[in-house]
Formats: sequence, C-alpha cells, structure tokens
Amino acid sequence: MSAAVVAVFVAQSQAADVRLPSLDDRKLTFVAIALPNCLRSTRGIVAAAVTKFSRPYCCYFNAVSSIRDGDRDVWEAVNAELSRHSVPIASTQPRHCRWNGSEQRMQLYYSGMTLMPFRTIAFPAYAAAATASPLMPDLALPVVVRSSATGDIAATCANDAALREAVSASLDREPDVIVEETTSAHNVMISALVCGGPPGGGAHVLPLVLGGTTNGAKGRAVASHAARVSEWCRKFFDTALEGKGLALLRFEVRGAGVGDDAAAGDLVVVDVNMAPPVFVRPRDAATSGTSAAVADLTWESLDIMEAMEEVSFADWAAEVVANCLRQFHPPTFKIGFDPKAKGYFVRAARSLRSGDVVFHDEGRAFPIVTKPFVDANWSKADQETFSRYAWPIDSAGHVYAIWENEPKTWRPINHSCHPNLAFAAPHSLNVIARRDIADNEDLTLDYATFCDLTMQPFDCFCGTPQCRGKIVPNDGVLKGYGGCAWHRGGVSR
Repeated sequence: MSAAVVAVFVAQSQAADVRLPSLDDRKLTFVAIALPNCLRSTRGIVAAAVTKFSRPYCCYFNAVSSIRDGDRDVWEAVNAELSRHSVPIASTQPRHCRWNGSEQRMQLYYSGMTLMPFRTIAFPAYAAAATASPLMPDLALPVVVRSSATGDIAATCANDAALREAVSASLDREPDVIVEETTSAHNVMISALVCGGPPGGGAHVLPLVLGGTTNGAKGRAVASHAARVSEWCRKFFDTALEGKGLALLRFEVRGAGVGDDAAAGDLVVVDVNMAPPVFVRPRDAATSGTSAAVADLTWESLDIMEAMEEVSFADWAAEVVANCLRQFHPPTFKIGFDPKAKGYFVRAARSLRSGDVVFHDEGRAFPIVTKPFVDANWSKADQETFSRYAWPIDSAGHVYAIWENEPKTWRPINHSCHPNLAFAAPHSLNVIARRDIADNEDLTLDYATFCDLTMQPFDCFCGTPQCRGKIVPNDGVLKGYGGCAWHRGGVSR
C-alpha cells in the first residue's frame, strides 16, 4: 500500500476498551472518530492526511463492534462525507446495514443457507393463541425472542410462560417479533469472515472456531462443514452484498457428537454481523474493566486469526484494502442549480476521462410503467410530465422508465446536440464520457438517443455548432450514434 489506512467510526464509549494491533510495517495509521461531531472529525482527519501525504488516506475501516439503529444515520453521514472526498470505506454498504432482522433472514435463506428454526409472530396471532397450548409448539425450548427490526435478542426463555411474557413485552414496542431456537453450549460454533478476494479469485472466507482451538471434536466438526460454510458465505457475499465490503457470519453444528461422531450434525446459520469491526481487540477485561458485552464473540473470533496458518492477519488486511480500492467508484457527478436559466442540472464531480462510466445503470432498479396504463389512469398533468421525462425501455413504445419519488436518485441532466456523454456501446444502459471532461463541467446527453414519439418536441439553446434547433425524435440522428444510443427501433413519424 502506498498510503496510510484509517480505522474509523470508533464510538466514544468504546474507545477506552479497544486497542489496535501494531501493523506499522503495512503503513496503517489508526485514528478514532467518535460519534459526537463525527463529520467535523472526519473532515479534520481527511485534511490532516492531505497535509501529511498530499492526498487523503487511501481507505477507511469500521472499528465498531456493531452498527445499532441510533448509529446508522451517523454511519451513513460518515460514509457520505468520505465519498465526497473520493476515499472509500472498507465495510458493508450502509443500505445493507439497514436490513432488519427479517430481511437479513431472507437474504441468508436465498443464499442457500439452512436457517436456525424460527417463527415470526404478530399481535393478532399472539392474542388468538390459546393459553392452554404452547405458544410455539414446533420450536424446541429454550428459545430467544429477537426484535424483527434490529435482530437483537430481547430475552431468552426456558419455558412457555417466560416466552409469552417476553413476546407480550416486545409486541408493545414493535408490530412483530422473531422467536428462534437458541444455540447450545454442547454444539460446535463456527464463525466465518467473508470479504473480497483477488481479481477473479472469488471471495475470501476465513472459518474460525470460537473457543480458540481446532483440535479434537471441534476440529473434526469444522473440517466436515468447512466446504459448506465457504459455499454459503461466498454466495451471500456475491448476491446479498453485491461483492463489496465484508461480513461476519455465525454458524452452529447442531447435534454434533463429542467423540468419533463430532463431524456429524446439521449446519445452520445463526446470525450475521453486517458491519464487523476490523483491526480491533478487547483489552484484558480483568485489568480494563471491559464488560462481557464488549468482549463478545466477534472480538474473540478475530483474535483467532493471528494463529491461522493459511493467512496472516496483516496479509488479510492488505487484501481487504486492495479489494476495496478495486471496487470503489468515487462520485462522478453532482447536482447544480441555476435560478436564471437552466434550473437544476448535472455537472462533473471530478475530472473524467473519455470512456469513463459516469452513470452505472446496468443492474440499477428503475420504476417502470406501460403507456396504456398511463393513458387510462394518470391525470392530464401527470401525463404531460410523463411525456417530458419518461424514456422507453422497448422499441415498441409500450414500457417506459420514469423518475422515482425519491429525490436522492434524480439526475436532471440537460440536452445538448453535441453532448459530452453517451450510452456505452452496444446499446448499454451505462452512460460514458465521450471525451475528457473537466471538473465542474456541465454533463449533457442528446435526448434523441433515448426518447421516442412520446417525447414533446422542444427548442434547444445549447449553442453548439451542431445545434438542431427543434428537438424531435429523428432516425438520422439516432443512426449517427450507432451503438451509443439506448433506443433501438425507428422513431420518426
């Protein structure tokens, strides 16, 4: 690595209870950003790095044991601030950290994993449940009651009476809760850290046995299930996390024996930490007063990495940084406003080279609607807006993409008859720079490359020598762009 790396987002309440390993040979520098005044702290650290290294730090890390509800807005603000300075943060994307407990389970399930037996219960079902029968007859006690919003454990219940009391208390605070069978001290627990690997090599999966040993029964259980753990983790990383960041998943081998049968048992996933800490270790609880809650399984599992032969902690950290830098896309555009002439517009957030992808739209979700539905159900005013801003998905003029209601996704890009952007060939949804573009330069597209007869003709004032004056759908213009146009069929009347 050619520049320093910063571990960030250390909660002020945790700062005294953690220490960072010495990795000076890897040129890693560690600083804490406390939650109060986090944006001011972030800006100060970025500025200090520029002063010291003539540029920002190359990468930032999460160093908090978990991202709680109260921290998520701050976490997103720190991410946004770092992104504004064109520096990446090596952790799961903030929107993934916003998945609630139920959404996390869906992601784990559709990644092919076997879930810990659970049920979700809402108030109507709870109120209708007969008191003479077990509340959860198909779950084996003891069970835990989890918040469906955060996934946090609200209570551990050994009998039906305790379960009913815990569910009732939780339903006073949220519409439904998750009741799940709990882990057993007699079963083998496996934790696995998954992150991006080298180009073309797939994700790194580091299986870790909680308890610090891989000998005997635990070792046989891990060896028996290592391939399945790796398979599940890689699919979760590639699909749920979209190949970015890192996550810590916890598994249990249920029913494993302690002798020759140790390799037997069923593998289930227990939970996932979407924002695991890195480079962080608990202090000695006996001397620092660290609570058991701080010295949790996450800390313990990361400690074990030092003893693993297949990859050293420092080498793993360097690979995570390299993968983060490979996948990071600094902002390419920003929104501007001109009250006297063009209103809102889009301009370059940095210098762009010819061929750079400016809008990454392949795989992006767009609201879509059919033209007959608009004609039959939308008001005249909405239909006029549709004719100005909708763009066709097909060449038959039937399915159209429209703007979302969320302003964060809007890109009010202006037209030019000689634009500096175009669709990538062959007929890609991605938009690229047609030439080198300076920082803060207006970004423009030729509307003829993506509009059809639905578009209202308008007068152009782009002022370029190529200006066509009245902008209407035009086969000749469309053919001139070749494969760098979205619409594929003929458009002229």
